[in-house]
Order: sequence, then C-alpha cells, then structure tokens
Amino acid sequence: MFIVYCQQTTSLNIIQPEINDVFREFRLAVQKKILFFLITFVATAKSVIKFVNPNSTLTLNGTTAQLILQTPINNIDGILKITDKTSTSITQSSPANVLTFSVSGTSFFNSTSYNPNGASLNITGTSSGISLSGNQSFSTSGTIPDTVSVSGTGNTLYGNIQFQRPIIMASSTTALTIGLDTKLTASINLAGGTLSLSKDLILKDNVYLYGGGTINFNGFSLQLPGFMSSAITGNLTFVAANDVTVNTRTNLTGTWNFTGSGLSSCLIGRGNILDLSRGGVINVGTNHTLFINSLHIKGLGAGGPGNITMAASTSKIYLSNCILDLKGTYTLTQGLMVFEGGMCKVITHTAERFVVSGATTEMRVDGTVLVYESLDKMPEYPFSITSSGTIRRVNGGEIRSDWIPSSGGETFIQQTAAQGANFTNTNIVLTSDSKIRFVNSTPATAKSMIFDGNNNTIFFQNGEDRPMTIDQNTTVTFQNVIFDNFDISKIFIGAGSSIIFGDGVVIRVAKNLNQSTTFWNITGNTTIVGDGSSLLTVGSQMIRLSGTNKSLTLQNLKMKWNSFDSVKVNTSTGTVNMQDCEFIMTNAGITFDLGDLNVSGRSTITGSDSITTSTTTSNFSLTTPGILTIQTNGTLIINKGTTFTYEPNTEKDGSIVSVMKRHLKMQDPSARLILDSCTISTGAKGLALDFGNLVIDGHTSFNISSNRSAEFEIGTALNVEISPSAVFLINGPMIYTETPNLKFETF
Repeated sequence: MFIVYCQQTTSLNIIQPEINDVFREFRLAVQKKILFFLITFVATAKSVIKFVNPNSTLTLNGTTAQLILQTPINNIDGILKITDKTSTSITQSSPANVLTFSVSGTSFFNSTSYNPNGASLNITGTSSGISLSGNQSFSTSGTIPDTVSVSGTGNTLYGNIQFQRPIIMASSTTALTIGLDTKLTASINLAGGTLSLSKDLILKDNVYLYGGGTINFNGFSLQLPGFMSSAITGNLTFVAANDVTVNTRTNLTGTWNFTGSGLSSCLIGRGNILDLSRGGVINVGTNHTLFINSLHIKGLGAGGPGNITMAASTSKIYLSNCILDLKGTYTLTQGLMVFEGGMCKVITHTAERFVVSGATTEMRVDGTVLVYESLDKMPEYPFSITSSGTIRRVNGGEIRSDWIPSSGGETFIQQTAAQGANFTNTNIVLTSDSKIRFVNSTPATAKSMIFDGNNNTIFFQNGEDRPMTIDQNTTVTFQNVIFDNFDISKIFIGAGSSIIFGDGVVIRVAKNLNQSTTFWNITGNTTIVGDGSSLLTVGSQMIRLSGTNKSLTLQNLKMKWNSFDSVKVNTSTGTVNMQDCEFIMTNAGITFDLGDLNVSGRSTITGSDSITTSTTTSNFSLTTPGILTIQTNGTLIINKGTTFTYEPNTEKDGSIVSVMKRHLKMQDPSARLILDSCTISTGAKGLALDFGNLVIDGHTSFNISSNRSAEFEIGTALNVEISPSAVFLINGPMIYTETPNLKFETF
C-alpha cells in the first residue's frame, strides 16, 4: 500500500482509480509538496505527473521507498527529493524508461537528478554514489555528497553542481563530457580516460585532474586552481587547448602533452611559476603549435630534471613574457622555439647551457629582447649550437646580458666562441655611462669570444676614456659590426689579449689616428673607410690580413705607411682592395709581397710628403706572386717622389716569360695608369701592358733591367698618352706588339 502526505494547499487529483491501487491513469498536480514514504510507486504507460512550478516537490521518503519506471516521465519541472538514497531506488523496467527534465530535454536514469532552474537538490540520507555507466547524463544545481562513478562512453555531467566527493572514471575507455556553470569543487580521477569540455572548466582550490588521461577542449578553457597544496601528477594530453591557465605556483611531476595536428594550444601563466624540477615535462606534438605567455618555468634542464620537448621538426613553441630558469644544461633537439612579444629571460645559476642541437632545430628571437641572467652575478652567455642547430635573430630581435652592476651602465660579456656569439640588434654609443666589458673570470686561462653586431653600429665618442675593455688573456672576434669614429686607443686591451676583425666588419676613420702600438688582426672580409681627409698613420705590420680567400677593402682612405710592411698580407689568397685611396710613403717605402692588390676608383701612390723633388724617392715594390689589377673604370696614379719597382715573385709562373711580365695589368680598356713624375723600374723579365690607358705626366722614367731578356712591351690595344710638357724617358728596350688574346683574363 502507499501513503500520501499533503502539506499546506497541496491538491491531489486521482482520475479513474482501479482496485488494488493499480492506476491506468494517474494525474498528480503538485502545487507545494507531496511526500511518499514506505511506498512502491509504479509509473505505468497511462501515468502522468505534473509539477505546477519549479518549487513543487516529489519526495521519496523512507528505507523502502521506490520509484519504478515502466514508462518515461517527461517534462519534469520541479524537485525530486530523496531522503535516504542508500535504500531508496529509482529503477526502470527497460533502458527506454527515463526521467526527462524540461529545461534541457536531457534524459536521466539510475541517478539523482534535478531541474537546473529549480531549488537545490536535497539528499539527506547516506549516499552510496551516483553512477553513469554509458550514454547516461546527470544534471543539477545543488550539492552532491555522492561519489560520481563513470564508466563506458557517451556520459554527460552538467549544471550548477557542488560536488563533495570525487568523480571517478573507471578506465582508459571511459569518456565523460562536462559542462559546469560553476567551479569544479571535487577532483576527477581520469584513470587514463577522456574528458571533453562543453563549457569552460574552472578548478576550485586544491582540486585536481589526476590519474592521467586526455582532455578535449572543443574551444573551451581550463583554469587550474588558485591554490594547490600538492603537485599535479599523471600524464595529461591536452587536445587543441584553447587556454590552460596557471593561477598559482604549480608543481608538475607528469607530462603535459599538447596535441592536435595543424592546431594550436595556449598556456597562460599570469606571472606564476610552473616548477618542473620533480620531472615535469611539457611536450608539443607533431605539427602542433603551443603559445606560452607570462609563465616562469623552473627546473628546466638535465639537473632539473624538467624538460620542454617537441615531438617532431614540425612542432613549434612561441614564448612571450616568459622566464626559463635552467637547472643543468637544457638541450632543444628538434622543432622551432620562438621568443616573441614581450621580453623573455633565460636564468642560469652556475654553468648551465641552452643548447640548440640538430639540423631540424631552431631557436629564434623575433622582434623582442631575450635576456640571459646569471644568479651568481657573472652573466655567462648560455646559448650554443651543436649538430647544425640554428640560432636566429629576426625583426630586430636581440640577445643580451641583463646584469648591470650597481656602479653604472657597463654591459658584461663572457661567453666563449664555442658557446656561440654575442649579438646586438641595436646601435651602441660608447660613453662613460655606456660601456662594454669582455670578461675573463679566469684570466690565467686563455679565452676566445665572438661579438656579432648584426650590421649595427658601435660609435666611439670623442673624449671618452676607454669605454670598451677586454680582460686579460682574452681574444675577441668582431663580425658584422660597424665601428664608427673608431679609435683603438679607446679600448683597454689587457695583457695577452687581442682583437680580431672577422667577416662583415666596417671600420670608419673620422679623425687623424696613429696606429703604431696595437695591431689590427683581420681574418675576414673587412672594410676600412676614411673621410678623404683624416690621416691614418700605420706602423710596421699594424694591419694584418690573414685567412683563406679574405679581403681588406680600403675605401676613401688617406693612409701613411711608416714602414714598408705597415699593411701585411699573410696568405697568397688574400686581397687588398684600394678604392679611392691615397698611400703616402716615407723613405721606408712599401713592399707588397703576397696576395693580390685591386685598384678601383681613383687611387694614388706617392712619396713622402716631405719629398719635393723627383730625384729623391720612396720605393713601392711589387714583389708578390699575385696580381696588381687596375679594375674597370679604375685609375692608379704613381705620383712624384715614387719609384715603382716591378719585380714579382715568378716561382709559380712556370718560366713562361709572357706570364712573368703580366703581374701588373689593366682589367679592360677603361682602366688607367697615370705615371706622374715618377720612376718605373722592372725586374729581370721586364713588363707588358696589353690594353687600357697609359698616361705620362711630368718627368717620368722607365728603367728596364739590363738583363738581355728584359723589355717594356706595349700592346696594340694599349692607348699611350703623353701629356703636354711631359717627358717620358725609357732606359732599355721597348717593344710595340700585337696584343695577345689574353686580354680581360686574370693571369
């Protein structure tokens, strides 16, 4: 039998009752509350239950109360209240017989359910748990003391629910879709299963997603707790994570695997710390892009042992306003890591390194500053490449030290050449408040460094006292940098130290300089540019060109040679390019004994500025096995006070006289050689000029060796012009002959 308990103005309408309490049609209009206890209530095919308003309540009360569904009950608009869920049951005679709530039209069964727009669900008895066992749903806006157990697939959980006990997923084959209107108040044990979001998921303090598994974001976001008393464990796979937000210091011991081919994910730190030092890993899947913003990542590196990994060369990470705090050497082995947006920083503690390894691996600094900082206050450049890895700076990106000592604005540079180059992507003006120091913290040990200017300028201001310092026993190689108003006396060079100018260096001379104490060691393609009037005075071998197939270009420069070997070429493949220059000799003269000399523009070789007559001369000796070439439209003037001695090293000429005579040549008919009040002296085989223009000015002598095979050979394609009042005195045999077919070729 059953008992109906009515409160206040509750009305109960029974239509067409049958004997033995079996109803073919039962219509219940509930205006306030109705209570069933010690009852077995059977909803048959003819039964209809109607709730008048959302506060209308149907209560199952007592230890033997049951609701048996032999037919669906649709459009429930009120509250279903169970006072003792341990004993009270809601069952169904077949899977099709369900409770359907009117707000969303979602079906429920084998669970405690409530219309989300009504009052709180009220379960007062001891709970034995809520079970979703496949293609089942649960929704409410109340407090649930039950454990929610989930198995199978197709399960949904949504509403304004306050969970007091965990949600337990059964296994890796379990799938649950969750869409809550409030924070998740209890942890979820994923057990390797799949959790799909239908709304943003916000975790309350000390609520975790543990047990490992997969989260499908479906365009929604995950916000981690604002407080966590323990670490996040287990491996989580985030599929196309719209946002994962770290809201407090977070310790990760498992792996966060961001995946979704052709898609992207976002990890937002809000300035918080993500500590990987207990073995945490951030991994980016194949053909996936992860954006990391405002996050301080600690414990990264072999000593951490945290790691950031990429699954393939198509994996990408973009970092903005991030800090990577190394604990041991961190090695990026594949993929692309880009520092962009806000300034990023790499922190080291002792000797940590950031290594970019592999031909498919690139670290890129794009339009921002990547700062490196050492907590021991000695900022060692941490970046290096191995196995064809790449470090690039684009769109003004810059890598620099962040440590400025308290005494002023001095930038300390410490990295070794083996660790990669220091870079600047901005112009630098050296002053007493803006200095650069190349530091050797162990001066007893020789140290080599590289400084790459990325074609930017370092400007030396007049009057500043040594704004650049190179520590003891240190070699610094500069490359791709412009030194403006260069003055090496403004550089303090420690004992045993030196400067090397590599490829892409431009040295601008804008005042009179005396280069007689510190030599310039040039190992790359370097240019020295004058202003056409300032005098660069150079002592013995103060400018040295080394390196295979390297060139020194002297442009618009007025240079005084205080020694015959002021500029010394040390390799046979070296080249000096003389462009719109003037070489002024002292009595010591000039000896060019190795490499090639190319002349372009309008260049002059003249005797000492103290010599005023043509009878006292300085000697320019061409003794190289290489070639002096006057290039297209170029002009070389041999000026007064000069003896030009042609006596090349012919050991490699194979005793071919025609080759021996042609170590001085004009490139084509546009080239010009002007002899102005000078003397030309030839060696044992003489000199041949095949084409171009030979201009004689003033009193000029041509002295040919007394050797019987020596002669001055003039080709039919050579245009000889003797200026008015000029005297061309030829001492020795001269031959006018057909120009050979060797013209325009390099011997």
